Amino acid sequence: MANESLDFNFDSLVKFGEVEKEVEPIKGLIIVLRTLNEEEKTKAYSSVENFEEKANLLSRIESFKVPMLSYAIKSINGKPIADDEIRKQISNVLKKSQSYVVDAIYNEYDKLVNEQLELLKSGLKKNN
Repeated sequence: MANESLDFNFDSLVKFGEVEKEVEPIKGLIIVLRTLNEEEKTKAYSSVENFEEKANLLSRIESFKVPMLSYAIKSINGKPIADDEIRKQISNVLKKSQSYVVDAIYNEYDKLVNEQLELLKSGLKKNN
């Protein structure tokens, strides 16, 4: 059978390239962030309200921050974000937070994504 010739484990493929890190974007706020998988990104994107074509690019970019973070945050000050109900609560809190707070957390997430890209690039180079 063709499937018997596969030399990788699908479970490891799902986690391949995932990066997780504890960060402190604001003193006293300790968050564990992780990069998102494709399913989570799709869910985050689908929760963003539709924009008119006239909406500027900055508005569109800003609208993605909270949904992305609601999936990327794994724990806050040691309390795990374990299910969709808690994720919705986190999203609602972030929406009401000062923009500086959201930006500080998102900047840490952006660093994590860049770290993931570098990790994957170096891993791909080693495999070639």
